[in-house]
Amino acid sequence: GTMERARLQEHLNFIASELHNAFTPLFNNQAAEVEKNAAPDRIARRLDEVEAMLADGRPYLLGESFSVADIYLFVVAGWTKPTNIGLDRWPHLRAHFERIAARPAVQAAMLAEAFQVSGHPELMAQYRDQAITAFRFAQRQQRQHDAL
Repeated sequence: GTMERARLQEHLNFIASELHNAFTPLFNNQAAEVEKNAAPDRIARRLDEVEAMLADGRPYLLGESFSVADIYLFVVAGWTKPTNIGLDRWPHLRAHFERIAARPAVQAAMLAEAFQVSGHPELMAQYRDQAITAFRFAQRQQRQHDAL
């Protein structure tokens, strides 16, 4: 594989094992209080690392190339809102989050999900094609990186 492919795997592994995993105690009702209390600091340290990566001004984790790692980071960074951690402390990460959120396919997918969760699946049908397009785009991105 290429260096870009290795970097993609590096980012995906970091998000999965370090960042995603750091949130686990906050979403697990059976987690010990000591784990829940330690989670925000652990998350903050991981977000500090992401902030440092993005501080060089790159628009995406792989530089100019949007990838599935950006989508995964967007999802996990979104967890900072319901956990009251927020993104204010990390301006580059917040800008990355806003950049991903502004993508039309992401907006369509989020809207479709909101309608499903809110009990209005009939409205979701209106955005079905856009959500499918977003999913297929992510699949194409992954296949392109897999081919590298």
